[in-house]
Amino acid sequence: MLSKAKDFLRRQVRGAQRASQYPLLLPHHTLTETGIKTISGDNVPLSPTTRAILAQSDGRTRLADIAKKAKASKADVIKTQDDGLILIWRSEVPAEAPQISHHPHSIVISPHLDDAALSCGGRMLGDQAVLVVNVFSKTAWWRFGIGDDQREKIQTCREMEENLVARLSGAAMVALGLPEALLRGYPMEDVFGRVREEPSSSTATQIFLSNVTVTTENPLSHWYLPLGVGNHVDHILTRDAAISVLRQAAIKETHVHFYEDLPYAAKLGPTADFSGNVHGFILHEEILEIDELLTWKLELLRAYWSQFRWSELAELGVYARAIGESAAEICWGPSEKSA
Repeated sequence: MLSKAKDFLRRQVRGAQRASQYPLLLPHHTLTETGIKTISGDNVPLSPTTRAILAQSDGRTRLADIAKKAKASKADVIKTQDDGLILIWRSEVPAEAPQISHHPHSIVISPHLDDAALSCGGRMLGDQAVLVVNVFSKTAWWRFGIGDDQREKIQTCREMEENLVARLSGAAMVALGLPEALLRGYPMEDVFGRVREEPSSSTATQIFLSNVTVTTENPLSHWYLPLGVGNHVDHILTRDAAISVLRQAAIKETHVHFYEDLPYAAKLGPTADFSGNVHGFILHEEILEIDELLTWKLELLRAYWSQFRWSELAELGVYARAIGESAAEICWGPSEKSA
């Protein structure tokens, strides 16, 4: 009883604080006459009030206006967020994802469709000139049932999520279309292990080389590559392929940085030392303070509903607050070339 009262009071406070912000129904949920149907196939009945709230959560209507039109309280709108049905954004949500229209200041090389935002979401929100290059963007995993008959649905879902993250963050995104490890014959138990000799191991480099104009046309950009924390084979292949291509393009080492792969780095704790994680480099920490952006980074990550529960995302917030004097993201940059 006391717990319910506390939840109610928290929602009242959050509703007042976020009254001028913009709720958006997550794209995984489709409204029906009686509730919602999730992309995983579940039919969830909803009260008329809740359904009315969701029907107006279009990313362009303020929370206070939604509550008024639905004849609900602001706390009722917050409850739909707690139930994993909406996210609430700081400004109106654009209808279309941004396009590359200028030279990016930061180029984030992302092994999969969620890695850039997980590890560099604060940077994406704080830098208005970011390009994300998704490498193994053909995917086969979500937290629901996995099978050959689900692959098209999974791919569609993952692309919707990434499109939403682009719209929220303002980062332009391109996809290289390589199949992830599960689609290249790796069983789940081998995904975090030794990279096999496989045609795709050279394909990653070839794909980068075919897009080498991205490097030669952006000599002043800073590049952010995965450290490979957790030893996911796709992260290792992405990192090593990117290093190879950037060297061939004569990109300055001072413009190359390695981000801590989340959530894997968080599981190792805030004192983990990754200075020797990349062969051929001795690395030092580069701390990016994101204290004012952390709330929005976590809200951004709600878009990955098919991948993470909120409790898992909240753990990333705990880690971010533990690694610096204020909330932060850490990259590792070369301090000197090893012999």
